[in-house]
Amino acid sequence: MGSGIDKLKELQAIDVEVRRYELLLKRGPERLAEVNHASAAAKQREAAHRLAIREAQKEVDRKELDLRTREAEIEKLNVQLNTIKTNKEYSLIKLKIEGLKADNSLLEEEILDAIGKVDALKADTVRIDSELAAIDAERTRITAEVEKEMSGVRGKLALVKEARAKVAAGVRPDFLDKYERILKGKDDARALAVVRDQTCHGCDMSVTTHELTLIMKDTDLVLCRSCSRILYLE
Repeated sequence: MGSGIDKLKELQAIDVEVRRYELLLKRGPERLAEVNHASAAAKQREAAHRLAIREAQKEVDRKELDLRTREAEIEKLNVQLNTIKTNKEYSLIKLKIEGLKADNSLLEEEILDAIGKVDALKADTVRIDSELAAIDAERTRITAEVEKEMSGVRGKLALVKEARAKVAAGVRPDFLDKYERILKGKDDARALAVVRDQTCHGCDMSVTTHELTLIMKDTDLVLCRSCSRILYLE
């Protein structure tokens, strides 16, 4: 195998760097997604708040219209009193007027409560708008920061991949093929594992004497029976 394992170790060191940069590139969009989600949620809260103000104001307007309608009805009944000819009819209309006045008194209280709700909602608008502005400012800052970071990471990744191509070109094709296949299944980008004290330090599986002998013969790649990594001695 000669320098084959050394080339693979060099290649693995580069692949660990490649994986690190790839994770950084993945983290960038994730950060943007998080801040965009926070911004969207804040805008939804702001929209819901303004809708609540409009609905509360509609309730005030409806109650005020009801009040004006009842007041107009009272005025009509008062006019009718001047034309009534019997005490019975007079008493009935007076009773109706008193009922409407009582209803109006309750309605006026409801209107005051409804107006208080509108005022409270409007007072809270300043805080909500301030929160939205702060979140949007943070979104702008993080977006610019991530874009700058991603640009730098992409540049570094391109250089590392260039270096990888040069190292890979010096690896035996059959070794490289086996290494690449193992690498695909390793999230940590480590297709190799050192053997110490007759143990694979990729998974802590013991290495048999026969396997150790094959590794020392240095004629072919020996894989761990547990984690499938390429084994080598320091």
